[in-house]
Amino acid sequence: MTRCPGGRTSVIAQSQYQIACKLHAKFPHHSKIYTFFSFLLKLHCHFESLTAWTFHTNDQATVGSEMTKHDFKASLGFQLTRATTIVQHAVDTALAPYDLTRISWIVLSAIRFDGKTSVTEVAKYVGMERTAVSRIISRLEQQHVLARGKCPSDGRASQLQVTDKGETLCQTVPEVIQSAMSPLLMDLSPNQVRELGQVLDRIQPGQTPSWPK
Repeated sequence: MTRCPGGRTSVIAQSQYQIACKLHAKFPHHSKIYTFFSFLLKLHCHFESLTAWTFHTNDQATVGSEMTKHDFKASLGFQLTRATTIVQHAVDTALAPYDLTRISWIVLSAIRFDGKTSVTEVAKYVGMERTAVSRIISRLEQQHVLARGKCPSDGRASQLQVTDKGETLCQTVPEVIQSAMSPLLMDLSPNQVRELGQVLDRIQPGQTPSWPK
């Protein structure tokens, strides 16, 4: 997987964006979930480099020996970071009653919607360290959301399976996220939501900003 500026976080964001696409295919009528959840995930990959570009641009804006005044709140880096924080908080708050976090939901989604059945497969898919994924999966097992069953192709091996409780969560959580996102979309028309998605889709992993000369 190609790493873009932002290191491991960027790799995770790329994988999570793919999962968001899978969720959209599973729940196509929840287009707002797809747009804003993918928005959240993609920003993880890009806001660091965009913020760096903003501050670099500001550093170059020198008149004589004095720096021109920088409107931090108007900068793209600040706006993207602020939007990310708002969405993260909304999703985390919505998932808390289900004893889930955004990351545990991503792991569960990779197993349920993308058929990743081993810790190694999940770790590679979501771009996280195997030990971190193993801890998350152990917790989901303790919550009876996941279980280990025999692998059909190799009786000596085990594979991760979603339990009935986990299946219920996978059917419920998209609706929960939609409800959490609704207040954030109140001031946006359907056309604006689509336009925002189209703009964000132009920010692609692996792109490096051109530094001003």
